[in-house]
Amino acid sequence: MLRKIVQGTMRFDRSAIELGLSLRCTIGVAIPLLLGLLAGNAAYGLSAAVGALIAGFASMQGVYRTRAAAMLITSGAMAVSTFVGGLVGHSTAAVACATALWAFAYGLLASLGPSAAAVGLNSVVALVIYSDFQLTPEQAALQSLLLLAGGGLQTLLLVLVWPLRRFSAERHALAGAFRVLASYARDASARSVASPDHRSLSTVRETLSDPQPFARRGEIAAFQALLDEAERVRTGLAALARDHQRLLEAGAATAAQAVTALLGGAATILDELAAALDEGRAPADLPSVWPALDAAIGALQAAQDTGSEAPPALAELGLAVAHGQAMLGRLRAARRIAEVPAAASSTPSIRRRGSRPRVIIQVSDALQTLRANTRPSSAYFQHALRMAIALAVATLGDRLLPLQRGYWVPMTAVLVLRPDFATTFVRGASRLIGTLAGAALATLIAAALRPGPGMLVALAIVFAWLGYAVIRANYAVYTMTVTAYVVFLLALIGLPEIAGVYDRIAATLIGGLLALLAYTVMPTWESGRAPAQLADLLDAQRRYASLLLGAYTHPQERDAAAIREAQRAAWTARSNAEASVDRMLGEPSRTHDIDATVALSLLASSKRYGFASLMLHAHLADAAVVARPQLRELAEQLDGAMRVLAQALREHMAPAPLPPLRKIQSALADALRRDSDPDSTVLASETDLQVDSIDTMAELLAPTLAQRRPWWMPRALGAHG
Repeated sequence: MLRKIVQGTMRFDRSAIELGLSLRCTIGVAIPLLLGLLAGNAAYGLSAAVGALIAGFASMQGVYRTRAAAMLITSGAMAVSTFVGGLVGHSTAAVACATALWAFAYGLLASLGPSAAAVGLNSVVALVIYSDFQLTPEQAALQSLLLLAGGGLQTLLLVLVWPLRRFSAERHALAGAFRVLASYARDASARSVASPDHRSLSTVRETLSDPQPFARRGEIAAFQALLDEAERVRTGLAALARDHQRLLEAGAATAAQAVTALLGGAATILDELAAALDEGRAPADLPSVWPALDAAIGALQAAQDTGSEAPPALAELGLAVAHGQAMLGRLRAARRIAEVPAAASSTPSIRRRGSRPRVIIQVSDALQTLRANTRPSSAYFQHALRMAIALAVATLGDRLLPLQRGYWVPMTAVLVLRPDFATTFVRGASRLIGTLAGAALATLIAAALRPGPGMLVALAIVFAWLGYAVIRANYAVYTMTVTAYVVFLLALIGLPEIAGVYDRIAATLIGGLLALLAYTVMPTWESGRAPAQLADLLDAQRRYASLLLGAYTHPQERDAAAIREAQRAAWTARSNAEASVDRMLGEPSRTHDIDATVALSLLASSKRYGFASLMLHAHLADAAVVARPQLRELAEQLDGAMRVLAQALREHMAPAPLPPLRKIQSALADALRRDSDPDSTVLASETDLQVDSIDTMAELLAPTLAQRRPWWMPRALGAHG
């Protein structure tokens, strides 16, 4: 565990440095500080600079309207918290109660996602800071307005650059998706059964769901069309990878090489599409690649027509030809569509009319989520309770300890304490290291330069810029820059740099250790949620596969929109399950409700099941429109088996006996071949993979969950959240 914490603390991601964003946010911080300096007292711009700084960090949530909304909501919530903090700051009991209430609300808001969590966190920070100054109502109102003005200025600067950005967010998201597909295509012939990663496509969909307000409808439609083609390309690449595997198994090595050439050519085209989107230009012609793709398909057709490959490979050859031709059409369509975003990136945009602002979270969904997390068994409720107690104790420590600006105690506690174990301890270590380094650096700079107000403002601006640049790269380095930034700001209101450094170090150590102690005393282990997340994944995959098999059973009742929605729901469930298992792996193994190896093996088996579903989806458009009533029994039994496995995970019990899936699937394959069904190869192969995946998951769960507690045995108090 110590090694994991150290690795997480020291990891520095250079690719996460964003110089453009940091420059724009720094301008918003610099303006109020410079205006205060010109007015004769740099401290006048302090609150506005704080509001601008935090609004800049809030701008890292969302894309367009959601980003601006996050900034304004954060600024408004901080302004209210500043006013309340100024009013209650005269009473230790009132401050402790208000801080505990704010902290509890923040803990519950974390259940709504990163944007809501950022609002809650910064609201608590504002309350903690301004309650320490014991302001009059008039002073509290003034500071609230200044803070709100700083956040509003930062939001205005963000909106002003939108017409100049030329759809960079959309283009870079799509470029990332095409680059992931190119990597898959390049390595597909060497892979075992695996689907292309869906997360980059989900990122594109989230970006396009929050369109630029100054965009033309046709430009947004072009990006949406590119996303649609990227999803089709993803399905087609997986189908070709499966064809390559089948051809090798059938002994058709020459045809398999042709499929490899197809995948390699597709990778080259996808890389060019990604580069063109990143650079805002039309894709290059690639005159040598397209003929090579045509030649590869021609080689497959020739092998099919002449029967040069072994007879068992003839059906696989037919599938490879169909999938290759479809892939070629999709690549050409994507190249044509990519020329439109290239033109959009170099043409001034006009404001769209008739569009409504998109809210960050739908109110009804948010209320429902909050209501669900008010139960004591909820991990977020327990986190909120832990946060409230820790912040109340930290606030009392602030008031009772002989520290100037002791609000660093509760502020450090709220910044360190997180719902999961790994993030709390990595962030705690990072904050302590960053604070010590930042304090030492600020002390050395102050000793060497003996800065006056002008130099202090300049240093604060420089360290604000550094903080924006590295916040996503490394939290310890970010903490170091913010520590120096705050030390220089405090010097503007008369607190000596050295005193500020000593107080900051002591308060940060106390607050950080208090947060770690709070999590140790009141833990909520992710391993208690991981089995339920895995169960949700199996349920989502079950619904997706059921719709697909239903479309093959009764083609006239096919619902393409429902199938696509079920596929996306399965993507979301997979992302949630993988994130949950990853968090579980960062916790002590003694706390695990499910063995880590079993959890990882379940994810791997569910990927194979999902790959089979993707293959059925890929072939659906080319499938014969014939009824297959003989498929109904297997579809129902597969659905029931997945229900049993999901229920076993939720109840922590060994799964009930499954039906004889292998026997039913073998009988189905024989029946399809007897009926000369044109899609018998695909249906037999993919249902075989589904059955194999389910049997593997059942074998994994039977001995594991059988050793777990029975339903009537309670968990240890506080052990699992």
